Amino acid sequence: MTDLERQPRASKDEQSKMVIKGGIGSYAIIKKLAQTAAMRYYLCQDECQKWRIFCIAATKADNRVVLRAQDVLDHLAKVSTKLEDDEYDNTLKEVYADDFVTREVWSFRDYGDKDDSGDIMTIRWKLRQDPPTLQELELVEKMRAERLQQRLHYDWLFPVVTESFCCMEQGGRQVNVLEIPDASLDDMTSLAGIPNKKMRLDLRSSAWIVGRMLKLQSLLCLAAVSASMGMSKFLIAPEHHRLVMLDWGDSAICKTVDWESSNLNVARAGIMGLRLIGATSTEDEWQYPYALENASDEIYIQCLRDMAALRAGYRGEYIWENRSMRTIAHFKFYETVDCLWGRKYHPFTTLPM
Repeated sequence: MTDLERQPRASKDEQSKMVIKGGIGSYAIIKKLAQTAAMRYYLCQDECQKWRIFCIAATKADNRVVLRAQDVLDHLAKVSTKLEDDEYDNTLKEVYADDFVTREVWSFRDYGDKDDSGDIMTIRWKLRQDPPTLQELELVEKMRAERLQQRLHYDWLFPVVTESFCCMEQGGRQVNVLEIPDASLDDMTSLAGIPNKKMRLDLRSSAWIVGRMLKLQSLLCLAAVSASMGMSKFLIAPEHHRLVMLDWGDSAICKTVDWESSNLNVARAGIMGLRLIGATSTEDEWQYPYALENASDEIYIQCLRDMAALRAGYRGEYIWENRSMRTIAHFKFYETVDCLWGRKYHPFTTLPM
C-alpha cells in the first residue's frame, strides 16, 4: 500500500470523496499533491471546510519518518513562539525606555551642527532648549505602536501539525494533518514549478525568496534542527510573499547546531536562487544568459554564485570553529540587496526562459 486505498464498504459519497477519520476530526481527501520516498501529500478539507494537507506514510515502515517530522515541526513551533515572545519583550523595554522619546525626537531634527555621537546628556540639553512639538510626539507614538506590531514571523516558514494519528483503515500508517498559518492553499504552488514550466524570475523577485531561505536556516540554527533544503520541498504564495517548506521527512532535532548542514543549505539557497533567475551551470561555473537592466545587477548574481560555492567539502577563509558561513552569507546577501534595491515591495515577476 503506497497511496490511499478505499475500503470495500465505503459509501457512495465516500467513493466520490474519500473521508478519513482522525482522532479529533474527519478529513475529506480532495487530490494528491506530491510524494516522496517515505510520505504522500494530499489536499484535504476538515469538518469546518478548512483546507489542510494530509501527510501519510508511504508504508507502515515509514511511520518513523512521519513521527520524526511531527517532532521537528512541533519543536520549531515552540522555538518560534519563544523567539517571538522574547523579541516582543525586548521591543517593549526599548520603546518604553526613559530616553526613547528623547532619542526619536532627536532623530527627527536637522541641526546644522548636530552631534551624531549619541551622547544622551547632549541630546537632553539641546531638547530642553527646543522642546518636542506636539506633532513630533504624535509621530513618536505612531512609531512606538508600529514597532510593537512588528513580528519575526518565523512561523510563516513551516507548516503546523494540527493532528497526528495512526490510520488503521490505511494499514496502520501514520498521518500528520498540516496547516499553513495565515495563508490560503488556493494561492500556493510548488516553487519547483517555476523552472519546470520554463519560466524564470526577475532578480528582485528571486531576492525575497532567497532571503526567506536564509531566514529559515537562521531558525534551524536557533532550534538546533538539521534539514536539507530543496526546490521541490517549498510551496510559494507569490502575491503574499510567502515561502513555506512543506517536506520535513529528512529533518532531525540535534543536540548542537549542525554547522555543516547550515553551510550546505546556504549553498543550496544560492543554487536555487541562480536556477530561479534562469542561470545555467557548466562545471560549477554559473552563467546568466540574459540582458541586465543595470550593470550593477551583476553584483547580486555574483553574490548568489558566492553562496553556491559553499558546496560539500568547501572550507573558505571565512569559516572557523563554531562559526557558520550562514551568518556571513546572510549579512552579505542583505548588504547587497539593500545597496542595490533597498527593502521595499516589488511585485512578483516571472519571465520566459
